[in-house]
Formats: sequence, C-alpha cells, structure tokens
Amino acid sequence: MSISDRIIVMKEGKILQNDTPQKVYSKPCNKCVAKMLGSINQFEIESDANGKLSTPFGNINCNKCKNKSKFCAQKKHFCIIRPEKLIIGKKGVKAKVINKYFLGASWAYQLELGAKLPLLNITNCKMELKKNQLIRVNARKKDILIFNE
Repeated sequence: MSISDRIIVMKEGKILQNDTPQKVYSKPCNKCVAKMLGSINQFEIESDANGKLSTPFGNINCNKCKNKSKFCAQKKHFCIIRPEKLIIGKKGVKAKVINKYFLGASWAYQLELGAKLPLLNITNCKMELKKNQLIRVNARKKDILIFNE
C-alpha cells in the first residue's frame, strides 16, 4: 500500500474494489476486501425492523436498511472494527485483558467483552496493561464498518 496510487482488489478474477490505498483500507466495499488488507475484529449483529443495529459501542444504522429494504433487515449483519481503531479510556464497554504482546514501540492486547462476543484485538497501545486487568474500550461510530450478507 505504501508504494501504490491505486489498488485493485480481485477475487476469483472479479474486481471487488478499485480505489486509493486509503479508501480501500478505511472504506472497503465488503468483508472480503476488509479481511484482505489487514487485521479485523468481526462479530455478527442483528438489525431491528427500522435498520438500527445494536453494537457494544452504540447503535448504528445500516445504510441499506435505512432505505426501507425489508430484504436487508432479514440478512445477517457484521460489525468490523480494525484493531488500531479501538480506544482504551474512561468511557466504553467493560473489557478484560486476556493476553498482551509487546511490539517494541507499542503493545497489542486481546480483550474479552463478554460470553456472547468474540475476543477483540487492539493494537498500537502506548500504555502497558496487566493480564486480567479490567478496562474500558470504545470505538468511534465512524470507525465501525457494517456489512450484510
């Protein structure tokens, strides 16, 4: 990505996305593209009848569901957050540090949010946390990607 002006992402001979590296990384067109270009945290979420999706970090609207597509409301929705977009702070969801990894200039952690959610990975942390430490983690809504199938 560092030497490209444009990136074309293909799967099985079909172009999935053709855009700048920044847009392909931060606004992938689907889950496949998101997974191809870096680490992700992913979990399934459900839509209500109005297209509102309840994530651990707040409610978000599915753009397709907002257009009153009943078909969309019946599909599975997936929430994807890049590990570097998670924020440790005073606000947010309670989490427990399960594993920690020293990366030289920063730390990476594996967090448990609860039994119904998968473990989340967080990277680029400048602070050292202890294993089993309880913290709060959050994500900005603009950093949460929503895809449906």
